[in-house]
Amino acid sequence: MGFAFDKPGISTHFMITLLIAKNRGSVTKAVKKVFNTLSKTDKKHSHGILHAYYEKRTTRERMLRLLAEKDIQIATVVLNKRRMRVTPDKHVLYASMVSMLLNRLYMDGVFDSDEALELIPSRMETNKNQSEQFKAFVLTGIDSEGLRVNPAKPSEDKGLQAVDFVSWSLYRKFEYGIGDYADIIAEKVVKEYNFLTGDVI
Repeated sequence: MGFAFDKPGISTHFMITLLIAKNRGSVTKAVKKVFNTLSKTDKKHSHGILHAYYEKRTTRERMLRLLAEKDIQIATVVLNKRRMRVTPDKHVLYASMVSMLLNRLYMDGVFDSDEALELIPSRMETNKNQSEQFKAFVLTGIDSEGLRVNPAKPSEDKGLQAVDFVSWSLYRKFEYGIGDYADIIAEKVVKEYNFLTGDVI
């Protein structure tokens, strides 16, 4: 989420991605299945958590192909950081992008305001106050009593490990114009939004 573009390794894009599943168990099983294909050495180094950036191509493709077979939907909001006029507070930016993505999905009919929905975002901080502020920010302005926000760590919810592969794949498409991995789950992507304009990409 850095904005010091003169430093090496600073990306020009930041994105929030949702993996939407009515059957969370199917996603959990996919993650477990992929993890069980790792060698003993790779399992030891992973500390029980799959992370797309560190995995081998075969592992990435296996995960994405399994997810592509599931009854899921994918939605994302993308920010071209170079077009920001001021450097934002990272906590506010993160919460704003999550809130915008959810609002648009309600507006566009992907979510029904009457249905129960549990959002499990990746917990950025361990600070309880910041976590509560994030939840309050996201829930403000969303006309749905059925929405619950329960941040977790990837070690606590395997769905976060699955969506990491999805988001990493889509990030490559927007950051580098490389769609090899994104193509695998392309049919599951229902919405892509530009954060600054609100337009569908």
